[in-house]
Amino acid sequence: MIYIYKGDTPKIFTDAKRKYQNYDNLPGDDKNKMKEILLSEQGHLCAYCMSRIILENSTIEHYIPRNGKNGEISLSLDYRNLLLVCCNGRNGQGNDRHCDVSKGDKLIAVNPTKKEDIEKVKYYSDGTIGSDIDSFNTDFNNTLNLNNLTLKRNRQIARLETLKQLSKNKHGGWSKDYVEKCLNHYISQDKKVPYVGIIIYELEKRLKRGT
Repeated sequence: MIYIYKGDTPKIFTDAKRKYQNYDNLPGDDKNKMKEILLSEQGHLCAYCMSRIILENSTIEHYIPRNGKNGEISLSLDYRNLLLVCCNGRNGQGNDRHCDVSKGDKLIAVNPTKKEDIEKVKYYSDGTIGSDIDSFNTDFNNTLNLNNLTLKRNRQIARLETLKQLSKNKHGGWSKDYVEKCLNHYISQDKKVPYVGIIIYELEKRLKRGT
């Protein structure tokens, strides 16, 4: 996961909440306009697994679900409750199902729109995503199923390939200036590299230990 910044509520969300009251009444054209905004602010990555998404292979996810015992229909058009996630998990079976398909109407503890939550996320060299917070680990391992073999492998490959490329480009070693430059590059990209969370984590770790 990476931090998703939510600024002022865009007009399309304010208008939709006033006109339609809840998400189930929302016309397709308005959903697509919302998806375009969410896609841009998330750097074209799934809010949970960080795979590449486009409008056609993504769906609007409610952080606090709109149905079930944990549902809050009043938040179903709340901009800060809406994320864009991949549809990849819908095609999987068993342990390959992940993100919103695995989550369903459950509540999760980790919130990608809260910077303090993302700062508690860790990545390991084998691609595992984890945390020192038990409830976050339950989200990653069970509710969202982000540590299935496919996603772990994808994150591991993203880390290894990026470090290999950055090692080729560096001059004079992993200097602090070079690491900061690389870190700022990956954070500021409008269209982010898939699984960029593990790359950002690796570069921040190198800065903390003095590269």
